[in-house]
Parts: sequence; C-alpha cells; structure tokens
Amino acid sequence: MYIRIFSLENGSCLFAILLLTLIGCQSRNEAANPPAMNVVEQAATVALMTPTMNRPAATTTPTATEIRAQPAVSATATPPPPMLTPKPTLTSEQNTAMLTELLQMDSSCPLPCWLGIVPGESQLDPVLTRFKELGFRVGLTSVGMLAADDFLMTLEFGSSEGTVTTIEVTGGYDSLDEESLAFSQAFARGWQDYSMKEMLDRYGMPSHAFLFSPYRGDPGGGPTYRLYLFYDSQGIVVEYEGYAEQLQDSDYRACFDLNSVWAIRLFLYTPDTIDSIVEHILPADSISYIGEPDEVYDLIDWQQVTGMSLDTFHNYLQSSEAAPCIEFHNPFP
Repeated sequence: MYIRIFSLENGSCLFAILLLTLIGCQSRNEAANPPAMNVVEQAATVALMTPTMNRPAATTTPTATEIRAQPAVSATATPPPPMLTPKPTLTSEQNTAMLTELLQMDSSCPLPCWLGIVPGESQLDPVLTRFKELGFRVGLTSVGMLAADDFLMTLEFGSSEGTVTTIEVTGGYDSLDEESLAFSQAFARGWQDYSMKEMLDRYGMPSHAFLFSPYRGDPGGGPTYRLYLFYDSQGIVVEYEGYAEQLQDSDYRACFDLNSVWAIRLFLYTPDTIDSIVEHILPADSISYIGEPDEVYDLIDWQQVTGMSLDTFHNYLQSSEAAPCIEFHNPFP
C-alpha cells in the first residue's frame, strides 16, 4: 500500500509521510504509557511482593506439639484447613530433632493412635497434607524422612474409602562401617520409648511373642534375629531386628537394648478388624523353611526357643542394669 502512495505526486507523498509519522508517534506513546488498568495491576503486584521479600524466613524446627494439636479427623467430619504453613527447608540436624520429638510417647494419644491419627477414624488426605507441610516426602499412601546420621522414619497407611485403617511406622539404619555407632546412637535416642523393656512395662505381656534367626544378613555380616510382640486386644504389633551372635551350631545370643537393634516396625490397627493378625504380619508361608505351616509358630515361640517365660525375662529386665540379652535356639539348621 505504501509503495503505491509513494508513487503519487509530491503533495501526496508529503501527506503520506506526515500520516506515517503521526501513526509512529502514537504507537510509541502507547508503548511508553500502557492503559491505566495495567498500571494499577502492576502497582498492586509490587505492593504484595514487597513485604514478603523483606520478611525474615522462619528457621524454627516444627515440633510434635504442632502436629498433635490437630485433633483426630473422623470419617464424616469436614476436613479442617491445613494446620501448618509451609516450612523452609530444614537441616538434617533439625529433621533429626523433629523426628526424635515425634517419636516420643504421648499419653493423650496412646497406641494405636499415632500423632493424633486414629485407625478407623482419621481421614487420609488431611494426614498426608500435614506431613507434607512438615517437610516429609509424601506419596499416595506413605510419607518418609531421612535425617542426620541415617536416622530414617517412614509411615505407610492402609485405608478404606479415604479413612485410615492401619498405620505402619518403620525406623532404622543400615551401616556396618565406622559410622555405625553414631547411627545406632541416633536411632536409640529417637526410639527410646519403644524398646522391648518400655513396651513390656507399658502394655504388659503380649498375646504372642516370636523369636528366631531367619538368615545371615550377608557374607561376613553375621546372623540376624527377629523378635515380634503381638498385642491383639490393643491393636499393636512391634517388630525388632538386630544382629545375633552365633555361639555354636544352632545356638545364638541376642541383645535387645536399642544400641543393638537396627530396625523397629510398629503396626497399628483397630482391634478385632483383622481376622488373624499373626498370619497377616508373619505369614506361615514366609517362614515355611522353619517347619510345616501348622507348626511353624510353635517352633519360634519365645518360651520354646529360650526356655524362659517372657514374664520371667521381664522381671529380669526390671531388676538388672545389664544389657537385656538372651540365648536362644534356632529351630532350623
């Protein structure tokens, strides 16, 4: 179009040039001065950002009190708003301090309640949100955190129609190098309320207690042991894993102080909601190498393998300052 204009007479050319100049000036003015609405929006954005940029970041470590302050959420209740605002990234040491506090027993939330989470009552989604706000890694049904000194805690939730039905809490470390002492000490500090002695003191004699050495952990690592305590009427199962000392043939020695334990698992549920909790946690088929399925639990029964009742051993724990160790017979070669 402009080529045609410039092919006209001089007067027309001047008019065309003047017209183009005016259009160009108007365009530059519009670019330099955007519409009033845009100016207001930009000013509002700056006004909102400025306080946030100047506000000092929070550095305090979240506490167990903050989590436990949130009441249990029933399946029919309207989920409350998130309890905590997002926290800044914490150091490994701060995570360790938080995990240690979270693991402390709470008299207002006795097992199988865990940090205000009640199997059969609490809704899963708000629970996951709360842990996410504390810095845990969150999956569809699980959360976890690894802190300093390989201090690990994970939770796995069973659920039905959005309601928590079971809680599995796992903690442990796995190291055989020169740092293993630091790892075991961090683990022992965190799990001190869940030692064998503490569980027997708090909850009495379990419905079932099994002890056996399932395998050698790895070449040179030595044999291991597993100890299970079942509290059927209370909805509690606790499992301990540690290294055993092989005395001779099929005889072993295991110590149950927390510096000798490298993993603990809690399984929490509403009593009478699982038909056979022993078979659910420790299926006979999973230890069929010990014996026939119909006899395997008798072969690993605490009294059968130790020659001592659990009640007698508990009395020994209460009267002795020595490490709680016991010899037991492995039921298979």
